[in-house]
Amino acid sequence: MYRYLFLCLIIFFNCLNGSAETITNLSLEKAFDIAFEANPEFQSKALNLDIREAQIKTARAWSNPSLLSDSGTAEDTYRVGISYNFELGAKRKKRTVISETIFKTEEELLRIEGLNFRNEIRQAYIQLYYKKKQLDILKNVNENAIKLLEISNKREKAGDIPVLEVSQVELTKLNTENQYDKAMYQAKEAHHQLEFLLNTKLDENLELLVPNALPKFPANV
Repeated sequence: MYRYLFLCLIIFFNCLNGSAETITNLSLEKAFDIAFEANPEFQSKALNLDIREAQIKTARAWSNPSLLSDSGTAEDTYRVGISYNFELGAKRKKRTVISETIFKTEEELLRIEGLNFRNEIRQAYIQLYYKKKQLDILKNVNENAIKLLEISNKREKAGDIPVLEVSQVELTKLNTENQYDKAMYQAKEAHHQLEFLLNTKLDENLELLVPNALPKFPANV
């Protein structure tokens, strides 16, 4: 009992530490570790498996003998003895099989849930990684569009190009700004989603390492 209470306290303080600490750099493997440590529901189910395992050991054990006492006032006697209940019909074996079946079922369900949870984290991590890289590229494109518009305005005033060409450059600049704003919104969404799954505060300028088995972004540049 004290062991389970101690584990519960560890889970509780891990959740507190996870929510208080701000992560500034992150890898996919580190994200997995943080998520499972800071997820109270998953930790609770893992703890429940320990309880199920203890129940199996209890089911396998033979019952302990009990001490009996009896006193008779009429005869002025006092008797002491030991009683032991023998379980017939393979009752202990059946009890053990039931406990083992419950344990294996919950263990398998937890394993499947863990795999699904890892997949969610992986998808959120990769999504944020690519959105941040996309945002960096669009930021450079937007800055170049602003410079190009400044040059076009100067050339138009000098009479080198018609006003129509300046208008085209302005449209290009507006398009890149819209793309940048959209990418900014998507990156924030991906950031909050990863924060939610990790149950941990992530720095706004979070640095993400390249996910395993993925090429550096962009792959064709």
